[in-house]
Amino acid sequence: MKVALIDPPGPSAGLNTGLAYMAASVLEKRPADTIKVFDFNNNAGKIKERIKEIKEYEIIAFSVKSFTLKEAFSLLGRINLRPSQFVIFGGPHLAIEKGDFLKKDSRIGAVLAGEGENAFLKFLSFAEGKERAEGIPGLSWRDGERIMINNSLSLEEDLESLPFPRYDVFDSVGGRLDNYPLLTSRGCPYQCLYCSVGFISGRKWRKREVGSIINEIKAAREKYGFNYFFIIDDNFTLEKERSREFCRALIAEKLNLPWTLPNGIRADRVDETLIRLMKASGCEAISFGIESADPEVFNGLGKGETLEDIGRAIALGLKYH
Repeated sequence: MKVALIDPPGPSAGLNTGLAYMAASVLEKRPADTIKVFDFNNNAGKIKERIKEIKEYEIIAFSVKSFTLKEAFSLLGRINLRPSQFVIFGGPHLAIEKGDFLKKDSRIGAVLAGEGENAFLKFLSFAEGKERAEGIPGLSWRDGERIMINNSLSLEEDLESLPFPRYDVFDSVGGRLDNYPLLTSRGCPYQCLYCSVGFISGRKWRKREVGSIINEIKAAREKYGFNYFFIIDDNFTLEKERSREFCRALIAEKLNLPWTLPNGIRADRVDETLIRLMKASGCEAISFGIESADPEVFNGLGKGETLEDIGRAIALGLKYH
C-alpha cells in the first residue's frame, strides 16, 4: 500500500521530525516507493499538482497540531477521495482528543494518538486486513457506524531500536538541508501547569545513547550537507551528565558544527561545567523558559524551579556568551 504523509501549512516553519521517523520506520520494512511526505508547511508550490498526486495513494495520513487543523481539513476537502482510500489523522493534537476526533468528520477512518513509528506499521497491517485494531496502542477507528477507541497513548520505549529519521522523502527537501533538527530524548516528568508535553509524549523521560546521537549527526551531515543543527528535545538537560557526555563527544569527534538549543533546557538542570562544555562544543544559543518574573505567578506554574535558579542560569549563559 502506498502511503502519503501530509504536514499541513502552519505559522511555524520547520520539518516535521515525527513524520521523518515514521517514514524511516515504514521504509525499513517496506519498498522504497511506499511512502512520501507532502510537506505543505515548508513548500507552498504546485499545490494542485501535489494534491493530484496524493489522490493516487491508498493511505492518506495527516499530522496535525491544534493550529493546523483548519488547513488540514481544507486540504482533505480538495483531495476528492476515492472509496478505496483510507484517511488517518495523527500528530500532537490527536494525543489530546484521541478517538473523539472521529466525530468531527466522517471521511476520517482512524486516528492515532502518540508516537507513530511502530503503531503506524501495525495500522498499515490492519488496513491490509492482517492485524486486529484492538491491539494497536493509541488507535481509534470506525467499525461500521460505531467508533472504537483505544484510549492508550502510543509511546516508543526503546528509542535505540528506531532508524534515523528520513528527510529525503519530503517533497520540500531537495537533497540538502541548511539546518538539521536533532531529537535525543522524548517525554518530560515535570508537571508545569501550562504545558501539554506530558499528554503528547508522556511523563516518562526516554533517552538515546550519546554514541547513537553522534552517529546520526555524522550520517545526516554526509547525506544532507547541513551547516548546523538544533536540538528539539522537550527536556535535553534532565540528565546533566548525559548532556555533558554529548558535548564532550562533539569536541572529541571534531565535528566543528555550530548548534543551538531553542527549547528543552531547564534553569535548574544546568551548571557551570555544562554551560562551559556546551560553548566549547559549538553551542551558539540557548533559550530558558521563564514564563513570568512575578514570584506569585511563577510559583503558581508548578515548574519545580525558582526564579533564583533562572537568574543563576542566565548569569552562567552570559558568562560564556
